[in-house]
Amino acid sequence: MSTVPARRRRGQRSAASVDHVSARLDAATTARLDALAPLLTPLGSQPSRSIAVRACILTRLDALEAMHGKGAK
Repeated sequence: MSTVPARRRRGQRSAASVDHVSARLDAATTARLDALAPLLTPLGSQPSRSIAVRACILTRLDALEAMHGKGAK
């Protein structure tokens, strides 16, 4: 059995890139996220925007689902 991973075919995306979402944010929103990142990051971890963005989305997503009465978690 080989320890070398199989090569992906051209044009095939990795599993990690399939779940990736990107968004463009203005400078003011980015600054707000950067200020929140250290507060939302677990101790011992490097603060990151992705953690802050994820926390903001999940927090507001619950509120929006409750407001509109739909969407299972």
